Amino acid sequence: RILTKPLRQLDQQAIKMAQGEWGSAIKTPKTLGLTLREIEAAAQSVESVRKKIVQSNQELESQVAERTWDLHVKINQLTNAEKKISAVNQLLSESAAQNERQKVLLQDVIDNIPVGTIISRGPNMVPDFINHRAEQLLLTNFGGQTYSERYQLFLADKKTVYPAESLPVNASFRSGKSEY
Repeated sequence: RILTKPLRQLDQQAIKMAQGEWGSAIKTPKTLGLTLREIEAAAQSVESVRKKIVQSNQELESQVAERTWDLHVKINQLTNAEKKISAVNQLLSESAAQNERQKVLLQDVIDNIPVGTIISRGPNMVPDFINHRAEQLLLTNFGGQTYSERYQLFLADKKTVYPAESLPVNASFRSGKSEY
């Protein structure tokens, strides 16, 4: 009885730990007011294991909480970024629609000018807008070609396309004066 009772108490505490009850400290069983060295050493070993397990659980819970918070922050950042991307896409869509309306309006204005009108930009000089009068005068529809390509303007070697920047129409654009 002197040995079995303290061992049973130690066993019951170990069973509680196995069931997940980590809160109560391991008590060193006493027998007749005296502690048996072997039982005390076993109880201290079990208590040491319990403390390490509790500490490990606390550290793991802390790490899980920290990583959960990091994930929460990242999810919020992604959600905010997604909202911003959606807003930018909406603005781009609205801008594209507005640009298309302005392009149609500009074409209508150009079509109502009584003289031949061509509007070009960029180094390749592909007409962006051309009115019906200009098409009648030039007897053509440019269809995305440059002036040099459309009219087959070549340099003296008859192979090199005449540079768009040297065309009289471009000189007129640069100087603001009429060119022939």
